[in-house]
Amino acid sequence: MSLPRRVPMILRSAGLDLVSPARRRAPRQRKRIVGAVIAAFAVTFAFVGAAVPSAQAASAAELTPGADTVAPTVPGGFGYSINCALVVTLHWTASTDDVGVTGYDVYRSINNGPSTLVRTTPTTSFTESLLGLVVYQVRARDAAGNVSGFTAVVNVVPPPCPFPQDTQPPTTPGAISVSITCALVVTLNWGASTDNVAVIGYDVYRSAGNGPFTSVATTPTTSFTETFVGVVKYQVRARDTSGNVSAFTAAAIAVPPPCPPPLDTQPPTTPGTPTSSGTTGSATTLTWTASTDNVHVTGYDIYRAPGASGTFTSIGTSPTNTFTDTGLTAGATYSYQVRARDAAGNVSAFSATVTVTTPAGGCSATLVRQAGWYNGYTMQPNAVTNTGTSALNGWTVTFTLPAGHTITASWNAVVTVTGQTVTARGIAGQNAIVGPGATTTWGFQARRPDGNTAVPTGAACTSP
Repeated sequence: MSLPRRVPMILRSAGLDLVSPARRRAPRQRKRIVGAVIAAFAVTFAFVGAAVPSAQAASAAELTPGADTVAPTVPGGFGYSINCALVVTLHWTASTDDVGVTGYDVYRSINNGPSTLVRTTPTTSFTESLLGLVVYQVRARDAAGNVSGFTAVVNVVPPPCPFPQDTQPPTTPGAISVSITCALVVTLNWGASTDNVAVIGYDVYRSAGNGPFTSVATTPTTSFTETFVGVVKYQVRARDTSGNVSAFTAAAIAVPPPCPPPLDTQPPTTPGTPTSSGTTGSATTLTWTASTDNVHVTGYDIYRAPGASGTFTSIGTSPTNTFTDTGLTAGATYSYQVRARDAAGNVSAFSATVTVTTPAGGCSATLVRQAGWYNGYTMQPNAVTNTGTSALNGWTVTFTLPAGHTITASWNAVVTVTGQTVTARGIAGQNAIVGPGATTTWGFQARRPDGNTAVPTGAACTSP
């Protein structure tokens, strides 16, 4: 048996030099010493080897921790900023978690569409360009896949910038295709436009009997449906967030298909008893349970009578199960009933009667142009006056913006816009309550096409 090369060195350092003349040993004694050293090495290597467990042994010794099922807290302080370049920055305060927050899911809804995931970010902020009428929400997530509840939504509103940043119109929409069913429902479809910022909607225009084209709707999608009103032509144009509009499409003609003669003689079921809501001194809104029909209910006839027992006369129709009656007298009583009709002209029995009494009092509204410039103007102070003898507990002013005009800022009122119809409401705790004979004011700023000098005129005021 031979020794490793380092053994003699180790023996010498221990004072056991086997070959030194001063320390010679008898062969048998040297053999015992060498054997003892070799045995010591063997014990040492065995101890060291036993002290280092294999990877498999270490893995088996590990304890599997319990699964993490605790969700992070909801992010706080959710808000946004937006500049005149229409760049939106979302910000929020960090969530907490029992293990650790790994990121935040940013969800977005565009033009009243579904809310979808945009991105998951590890930070507490997110930036992108404004894509239209958008709503955002954020939630936190951890490494185990647990997610927090969503924050409250934020609606992003462009700032009132002093000068237009975007003057480039969208591209012209694709050609219109027209389809008409034998139930006389017209559906238009067209190719989407593109824009350097964002297309927010499409203006649908209609011409009857070779007359001028007039606006019938603004839709955020690339389709439009309405009941057939005769042989008409349609045109469509796109608009963007800055109010720029594209050129019109070529006109498309709506001609009904060669449908067989109507065979439907079955009337719709009787509508439910109307209920009233939002009644003011000059208006009330009726809602009822919809009728059903073997083919299709196309609308409802609304009848009204003065007082609780007067003679009923037709006051209008509605394609849906709701109708708002305006021009009423404050402090007066009216009775209403409705009936349904189908595409074949069959009508249901009348519903039961509902009686509505308008509250005494009312309000009036005026619009005042304060200043104007080449592509915009300011309207203030717009007045709301209580013309009744009791306090107004809220007021609503409605008016129509000229074509191509958009509101960029407002104050002292909650302002919403649908198409070109503007609705301004008093702010609770600020100016919603107006005493008898008293007046409150509000204002707004609007953008209009270059060189256009029109401003909105005439406004209607209603109160609860």
